[in-house]
Amino acid sequence: MLLCVAAAALQTIVWMVILAMVARYVTLYRDGASTADLQHYAGIADFVHHGWWPYVQYRFEYPPLSLIPILAPPTASSVAIYSTEFRGVMVVVFAATAVVTTLTAARIWPTLGRPLGVAVAFAFGAAAIGLTALNRFDGTVALVIAATLLCLVCRRWAWAGLFIGLGFSLKLVPIVLLPLALILARTRRRASLVVALAATGALMPFVPFLVRGAGGVWASLFAAQAGRGVGLESLMATPYLLAHAAGLGHITVVFPPGGSTEIEAPGTSVLVAAAPLLVFALLAILYAVTWRARHVLRDDAEGISVVALAAILAAICGNKLISPQHIIWLLPLAALSVMSMRPAYRVPAALVLLAAVFTQAEYPILYDNLAALHLAGVLAVSARNGLLVAAYVSALVVLWLRGRAADAVNSPVATEHGTRAAPGPPATQALTGS
Repeated sequence: MLLCVAAAALQTIVWMVILAMVARYVTLYRDGASTADLQHYAGIADFVHHGWWPYVQYRFEYPPLSLIPILAPPTASSVAIYSTEFRGVMVVVFAATAVVTTLTAARIWPTLGRPLGVAVAFAFGAAAIGLTALNRFDGTVALVIAATLLCLVCRRWAWAGLFIGLGFSLKLVPIVLLPLALILARTRRRASLVVALAATGALMPFVPFLVRGAGGVWASLFAAQAGRGVGLESLMATPYLLAHAAGLGHITVVFPPGGSTEIEAPGTSVLVAAAPLLVFALLAILYAVTWRARHVLRDDAEGISVVALAAILAAICGNKLISPQHIIWLLPLAALSVMSMRPAYRVPAALVLLAAVFTQAEYPILYDNLAALHLAGVLAVSARNGLLVAAYVSALVVLWLRGRAADAVNSPVATEHGTRAAPGPPATQALTGS
């Protein structure tokens, strides 16, 4: 209980300090202190309050459960009031995420030091993102991911499946954790339960909107996303940005109305078409490595967070769009992994936390610079994207080495000579639970 109170208090203090800094030094944050996204959220809330149906009567580019944080502010009489209340809601959400993440840490390590370290690491990551985290609802996605991980660590398979499904109905990406839950579930009966609950959580929130107009859901959510180009801040855009900065190519920056900034250059249409395949390939490689190491990871609570971190990284790195708020999804997983008793597990987490620092440097501080294709902004976003790739690759290497070590221990030669796996640290011992 004291750990949870400490984690929540730490988050609240962090955000109060950030808000105070922005109030006094607002020019430092520039666009990060603006309310462009909050104006959009306030407009959606106003439509709903007047009885308009999302997808059916106006374009709504988010999954249905995203309406919960968007409609959470109790009043929306003006954008300014809505913005203040929305940020207050997000402070509560981040405090709740810190509590859930700290509870997971307490489950993994029955000590005081490491769970407190996790709370501090999460607070650091949130502060590194800056005010952008309070101007978007992605903190709720991080909360669902943290809750999913807690269920996986505690071996509550049904709840894990449900949270994964609800995460899909909130912002799609948590569905990439479903193969991890199936691998950890061990038996077909448990895996079937996970799939059933995930499907329920993923599909049920869509039902009212599908009944009123399935075409509107497809056009607003899926077709609109498919129609987007290569985002300026994405990994796919990074080679083009660096080539332009070096004078080896030319690109055009496009500002679509109501969408993320994009680039136009030779070959970008091919990259847009290949993006889903790239995400699938990155996830397939990750889960092939995870499957090989499954016997070790099923009894390694620390390893679960590393696999989850790599899965979210795969979804981010392979996507044609990367927005600053996407890094928020990684924070609970990075905070847990960076405190691991295995030094190798700390590497991808440390890279993600460093990427969070570069994220605020790229947006909002240097975003105008980046949009103008100036060197400082290009280098900032390239460094951030490079760190994300390095984090994914390092997680993959660590998991592959874990699988190879398990293969060596379980090989016929090792068995013949009586070799047995050495006892792992406390965090790698089997956890109890149904």
